Amino acid sequence: MKICDNVHQIRIDFNVTEDIKRYVYIYIIEGKHLYLIDSGVSGSERIIEDYLHDMNKSIRDIKGVFLTHSHPDHIGSAGKIKSISKSNIYAPYDEKDWIEDIHKQFKERPIPNFYGLLNESVKIDEYLKKDDIITLQEDIHLRVIDTSGHSKGSLSYLWMERNILFTGDAVPATEDISIFVDFKKSMDTLERLKSIDDINFCLPAWDRAYKKNEYKNVINSSIRLLNKINNEVRCLKGKTNDKDEIFENVCDNLNMSSFKNNPLFKKSVLSCMNEE
Repeated sequence: MKICDNVHQIRIDFNVTEDIKRYVYIYIIEGKHLYLIDSGVSGSERIIEDYLHDMNKSIRDIKGVFLTHSHPDHIGSAGKIKSISKSNIYAPYDEKDWIEDIHKQFKERPIPNFYGLLNESVKIDEYLKKDDIITLQEDIHLRVIDTSGHSKGSLSYLWMERNILFTGDAVPATEDISIFVDFKKSMDTLERLKSIDDINFCLPAWDRAYKKNEYKNVINSSIRLLNKINNEVRCLKGKTNDKDEIFENVCDNLNMSSFKNNPLFKKSVLSCMNEE
């Protein structure tokens, strides 16, 4: 789907388990060449190729893949795309271990169907850190923004000339499941993103595109959601140290019972127990 001039969105549907269905949005920046923001799960290159065919383009026109973080639904087809197009892979320095060695990632974060979603490591060509500015062509400069919290070293990318912000999973969708490894860093990230003025589009990986007049309201809603989760954990922590009981009660009390079977949400909720 075309979001605006020179920016396209592709939805990738996948299953974590037979019962847990998910999706991820990846983005194409169209300039003299093509650039991807994230790559989807393993096999997504076929969906990308079909979309590019309708643009009279092909994967071989991709010159850069910008990974927001290392999770399987974001890097799953990066290796295949790189081998076909000879494109450069840009990715967070702080997550290089999980991108360049997926077996290490699985050992430390063994999600269901991991190797179905991500079956090959990929070598990063340029390691990125906050405040880097990448020049792709004279009117496409991407500024790198630290948006850690969802994962150890998540990054977002701001197309400076167009004020278009690609946020990966940094902004929790208020009607969907919230995944984070560090509550405080996630909150800091949301405040940091909210401070960026004049955003024309905010383009997340697991929610719809947001226009200028919606952007800060969406972030404020996400801040309220994370605070609700954290406050509920703190309240329950005063009554019991049983982690399973705390998680069950958080889900019930916040009308999130449908997320009880998601191990990543459980880890997110219980990470709040480390907050003072």
